[in-house]
Amino acid sequence: MRDTLAGSSLISAVALTSTPAASREALFALATGWVLELETALRRTSDIEGGAMGKVRARTVVYTASLITVGALVVSCSSPKRDASSTPVAPAQELWGDMKPVVSVKELMRDMIDPIADNIFDAVSTVVTQEGVIETAPKTDEDWEKIRIGATTLAEGAYLLKVPRPFAPPGDVNDSVGPEATELSPDEILAKIKKDPVEWNARIEALRNVGLQVLDIVKNRRTSELWDASDNLDTACEACHRSYWYPKETPEFYHRLDRRLEEHERKLSAAGKDHKR
Repeated sequence: MRDTLAGSSLISAVALTSTPAASREALFALATGWVLELETALRRTSDIEGGAMGKVRARTVVYTASLITVGALVVSCSSPKRDASSTPVAPAQELWGDMKPVVSVKELMRDMIDPIADNIFDAVSTVVTQEGVIETAPKTDEDWEKIRIGATTLAEGAYLLKVPRPFAPPGDVNDSVGPEATELSPDEILAKIKKDPVEWNARIEALRNVGLQVLDIVKNRRTSELWDASDNLDTACEACHRSYWYPKETPEFYHRLDRRLEEHERKLSAAGKDHKR
């Protein structure tokens, strides 16, 4: 899984930095979707072959495929420009009506995207307790229906993030004030998106691709692949949050936090010893 994500990261880097803005988003979505589909197919192959070698072979081929895709993107990015008049342009898809947002991005995430993602996150799990190991996996039609609802809502709901709307309710500036602030304010998020809308749309496509992946898994009830889907969902969410929500939570930030906690524990320990005396 980590190998696949590494390949996808290379794809992202090429697609988002070497291509004109009008083409980067399409290339990123195409490449990411292709690699996810290939990974899913190869995991089924590794399950059939069985054993660790089958899985290693699947990961290796996926990683190689990712590099091939990068090469294809480099070629396409470095190709001579064609005359715009000779290149057919697909017509923009028209909506059947106006899109009018009701809530902010923060509320949309809190009340819709985040809760429905739990239908996927909670689909499979392994919990070790004193009584033993508790395995969770879909077994009934109702279990699979819940996962399907989560995937459908995620895939369709992700596109609501393309509709311009406030990033937070009135008066909510996130944790963006003060020397220890780690979050961007709504105005800072909006400025970042206006500067590079391609990245914002690529993050949305990555989230949507996970929904599409899970819908495919549900069709044939491939339980083992839900683990990777959950991994992909976590990666898509965290990558977007680290870019737009809390980009200041860097490794150095956590080092400082650890040092402060250690100092606090030392003070408590010293105070306890003084109290005993």
